Amino acid sequence: MINNIKKIKKKIKNIKNIYFFFIKIGLQKKKFLSDFYLLKNCIIKTWIKICINKKIFLFGYSNSLFISGIIKIISKIINNNKKKNIKIFLKFNFLKILRIEKKITNFKLESFKNIVNHIFNFINYN
Repeated sequence: MINNIKKIKKKIKNIKNIYFFFIKIGLQKKKFLSDFYLLKNCIIKTWIKICINKKIFLFGYSNSLFISGIIKIISKIINNNKKKNIKIFLKFNFLKILRIEKKITNFKLESFKNIVNHIFNFINYN
């Protein structure tokens, strides 16, 4: 998980416009947009599917391509990791680690916090 974060951080460091980077990553096919996966308390409509077997898989999509790109990066980090590792990861401020916290509007920051809280609660209580 730490290696994935380092790789992503290195890519972001070399990019001049972070918004375009996340928007480019955020493009994806809408495979599972059923109301069951829709986050109700999210400002920007966001769908998240979390599968727990022995390992955890996260799939996400948002109407905002920027948020969708961040969800894709988080899913890349979380996928195939153990519960314990993911709980530790979610306790840290992911946007601060990547040094993009101040570059995001408050509107998108609130949505991102709701998404992270949803993932954390789902993993803790399921």
